[in-house]
Amino acid sequence: MLSFAQPTKNFEVWNPNSGSAMEPDGWVSANALTAIPGNPQSVYKDSSAVPEGKYAMKIVSVTVPKTLGAPIPNPIGLAATGSIKNNTQLKIGFPYSARPSSMDFSYKYSPVAGGDTAACFVYLWNGISKDTIGAGLWKTSTTNTVTYTTHNLPIIYDPAMSGITPDSMAIVFSSTRLFKSDTTFCTNCGKAGSTLWVDDIILNFPSNINDKNVSNQGVILYPNPAVDYIYISVDTEDAYAVNVYDITGKQVRSLVMQESQNGFNKKAATISTANLSNGLYSYTITDKDGNALRAGKLNIAR
Repeated sequence: MLSFAQPTKNFEVWNPNSGSAMEPDGWVSANALTAIPGNPQSVYKDSSAVPEGKYAMKIVSVTVPKTLGAPIPNPIGLAATGSIKNNTQLKIGFPYSARPSSMDFSYKYSPVAGGDTAACFVYLWNGISKDTIGAGLWKTSTTNTVTYTTHNLPIIYDPAMSGITPDSMAIVFSSTRLFKSDTTFCTNCGKAGSTLWVDDIILNFPSNINDKNVSNQGVILYPNPAVDYIYISVDTEDAYAVNVYDITGKQVRSLVMQESQNGFNKKAATISTANLSNGLYSYTITDKDGNALRAGKLNIAR
């Protein structure tokens, strides 16, 4: 298990690193190299036109004349959740034991003339079994994004790891190109001068419906708390399926809804609680295309 705390995801908290530059709390960046004389600063606390709060993270790709000896991208413009110990021991990631469905973040991007691409990586793994459980990759186009834009990065899980809970997660941003056209890693493909701004990272779960118009209006649940089963009905013919998620975001039930027999609502399903632990769960009711129509909470208490 990694020993450092959860990283700031809104970039409001910054700490000095071993050099004169600042790092976002719980992050490590190319600024670790500024402790070596002659290397430029790469990551900055930025306060210009941020989408929320006071600060965002600004990453500028730079050429570093001196490294710590390990192969690193150069030019480099990296920031990752993690820490550096004793100026040499780099740890990427942080303790995390859930399965988010996606990650939202706000960004803007200014590539150097001639084109460049920024990127974001998300990885979830289990340190005991050494398994990569889920991952997500995003890269920009080669054009300017002049105002902050929100991007949703889906996290794809290995079906063979459906029963394994991660214990660690890493989030990495790069302001410059890291891959060749065949997707292999490249240490010298980047360009100095490209700038990526990042703010407001949010981890989403299937039960966290971002559309404020999605509510539990017109939904009937009983008994709630449930013991052996819970009956759910809804007042719309468009309802097709009900999905239930535990507190980690893992889907534990998915049922096709049928015509309701209660005389009030239009679609219904009976959800068995067999093999489900006591506690709070979330549900979404979707149409045939998977669009969320209703969402809410249910409780199991035996």
